[in-house]
Amino acid sequence: MTRTYAIGDSHGCLAQLQSLVEQCERHAGEGRSRFVFLGDYIDRGPDSRGVLDLLIDLQKWSPDEIVCCWATTKICCSRQLKVKRTRRGGF
Repeated sequence: MTRTYAIGDSHGCLAQLQSLVEQCERHAGEGRSRFVFLGDYIDRGPDSRGVLDLLIDLQKWSPDEIVCCWATTKICCSRQLKVKRTRRGGF
């Protein structure tokens, strides 16, 4: 049986995220585990880059079992940023 775990708002807190992932894997036991990471991966915590690196590594090792979603506010902000940069001659 595959267990699915949803984890949201890690906010750059790598140590806590790693601990939570390990706890979920122990909970799944011998079964498979699937993770859905829900937005807000960066800011506030001390290791935003570490969180992103962890998520990228997890996806490389288990692409079918790791899903990363952007927060809706991040999608809206990135669209606004792209529109502003395009108007200014950026990408």
